Amino acid sequence: MTREEFDKLYLDKAVHCDTEEKANEFLALADSVGYKWLSGGSLIEENLWEIYKEGTYYHASNNSVTFGDINYPNLNTNQIIEYRLQPKFKVGDKVRVKDAYTPINGKVGVIIKNVNKLNTIFCLINIDGWTWRLTENELEKVEEPTYEEETIEDIIEEIEYHQKAINVLRDRLKRKEQGENKWKREKNEMIIISGYQGVGKSTFAKETHEERFGRKITSIDLESSNYDKTNKEWYKEYVKDILSIKDVDIIFISSHQSVRDELNKQKVSFYFVLPYAQNKHEWTELLAKRVQSSIGNAYKREKNIRALMSHILSYDAILAELKETHKPFAKSTRPYENVEFITHPSHLKYLIYRLIDNNNGI
Repeated sequence: MTREEFDKLYLDKAVHCDTEEKANEFLALADSVGYKWLSGGSLIEENLWEIYKEGTYYHASNNSVTFGDINYPNLNTNQIIEYRLQPKFKVGDKVRVKDAYTPINGKVGVIIKNVNKLNTIFCLINIDGWTWRLTENELEKVEEPTYEEETIEDIIEEIEYHQKAINVLRDRLKRKEQGENKWKREKNEMIIISGYQGVGKSTFAKETHEERFGRKITSIDLESSNYDKTNKEWYKEYVKDILSIKDVDIIFISSHQSVRDELNKQKVSFYFVLPYAQNKHEWTELLAKRVQSSIGNAYKREKNIRALMSHILSYDAILAELKETHKPFAKSTRPYENVEFITHPSHLKYLIYRLIDNNNGI
């Protein structure tokens, strides 16, 4: 499929994938015509389907893909389309019948039509003048031998293709070996994440992540609410405390602009994580539910109310700031800050896993 054909079918649509098989196929199709995740990552490395499962939809726009929940109340239903699995065989392909409880098992025929019914693709096959209907899983393609003379260009193209495949396998083996050898953090090195309210810092800290990395991943959330904001330079003391922390893998810090500017000034690398603009209202509902759930705990309720009000009053201003300093949003023009967007708090875990993998541990 060409990029033009893909865009004609799926551009700016909410493509509903109610099975992981459909999700993998759609993302592979989008990847083949040049699309990536909005963060810049490869679509075929992770599908993120398990977050919303049967409710997952994908949205392709401006060379990137995002995802969300089909049940979200503000989603434009006119833009929703159901993804249909692509036929494995095309009309005219020669196929052999396999694993079919029929007298034609092992015989060879030609595909004359594909029929997509109830999310299953059936193939109509002509075998010895008779037409049979079988599922794709009951067939295998018969490769016709070719006798065209190979050119040097053909040989070079094939070598390059196999080299790319070898490189992919090497990368996978490298990631596997890193997992088997366990993640070893260098002394005093850690991932610093400036986390917007509600991005999932507490959720991440509740898990040990031992199954993924072979040991418990330690994290700390340095609360900025413990600092006196009447002191105009409170953020300097806050950053000083950040840099004094040792023997921690992940440190979550405030998303205040003054804090981020001070870290940039001191040339400290960190990541700024916040929700996509399209998820602003969903985030408002999420933070409001946190306020409701904290009834009976005065300290927690006051903290959640401050987070909700800060979100309502400052989110648009943060986006305006990023538009001025980031081209595109996913990468900062500031040398020491990367901006990462997520659609749901549970996505923070997968983001951190990617950061660790991409940095060979840190």
